[in-house]
Amino acid sequence: MTQFDAELTRFSYPQANLVAARGRLDDLLAAATAQEAAKAAAMQTTRQRDDAVAARDLWLRQLRTIVKIVIRGRPDLVQRLGL
Repeated sequence: MTQFDAELTRFSYPQANLVAARGRLDDLLAAATAQEAAKAAAMQTTRQRDDAVAARDLWLRQLRTIVKIVIRGRPDLVQRLGL
């Protein structure tokens, strides 16, 4: 029993209520910790997604450049591909 508990008990605050409140506070702290971990995981996942999108965009730019070089003598293909 903490000094705070002793003071509340002295004012007739039931010990069972103190135990229940402490349990709810522990649950709240655990939930807050879990939420922070989930937020960190979401941020990491977002960074990974952004990196993957950047890699894809680079690959597509390089592919476009190669395709333009390969089909430069074929205006019909250039038009059809929108290059």
